[in-house]
Amino acid sequence: MERFRAFLEKASCFVKEKVAGIKASPPALSEKERLLLKRVIEGAIIFLLAVLGIKIAVELVLWALAKLVQFWTENQEAILFLVLIIASIVGTVTNWLYSHREQRDAKRKETLLREEQKALDTYASLRVFMYELLDDRLCRLLEFVKPITPNQLEPTTPITVDGRAGVIYYNFQIYKEKVTPFSQGTEYVKNLLASYVAERVRRYGIEGITPPLKDEISQPIYVDAVKDRGSTAVIVLALDSEAYRRLKDRNGTGTGPHSLIEHI
Repeated sequence: MERFRAFLEKASCFVKEKVAGIKASPPALSEKERLLLKRVIEGAIIFLLAVLGIKIAVELVLWALAKLVQFWTENQEAILFLVLIIASIVGTVTNWLYSHREQRDAKRKETLLREEQKALDTYASLRVFMYELLDDRLCRLLEFVKPITPNQLEPTTPITVDGRAGVIYYNFQIYKEKVTPFSQGTEYVKNLLASYVAERVRRYGIEGITPPLKDEISQPIYVDAVKDRGSTAVIVLALDSEAYRRLKDRNGTGTGPHSLIEHI
């Protein structure tokens, strides 16, 4: 380290001498040569400053490492004890979270199984309801082929679940009179069917789901969609729930009561 300081002192003296030489340089020295010599000296100064900066940084790192080693040596037992406490706390919390998640997943699976069984029972009741609703007159209006038995209304996927929204949809498939699109559009078919569903629910209710209604405000079931599949159509129903109303409000469609569009 002493040699390095001596080197820096010599370099500093050298720079001072050269700067003084430039100031006292004879007029015979051209301006270009003076400028070149000045830049060389400035470069040397920058180099020396960089070396000095590196030296200081190295000394700081070595000092910090020495302090760290000293602190570890003087407090080794306390540090190890603290690490063990932290590890124990982290392990306890992790085990609790894992156990809590397992219990929550088990409850969720149990709830889903109950809801699935309940949905199957509800679907069976809705299937009978739709079969009785779709008489010759309504099928003629909707351009449907009247089903012979309730089982004919069941598609490949009778129930679909929107897990994120918490809504269960009940699907019913029915044959159309023509493979071409509905003459008055799918939305007209949906609205007309919805009006008949609402009217029948108010008068007769749905066995196993809701009794007849005394007011026209309550609406326990909705026609969520009618999907044109060419030779068939899929009628999608959804029971009234806070989750379903929230979903429809979020989508901007609402769940206002249906009025009868047409009577024949």
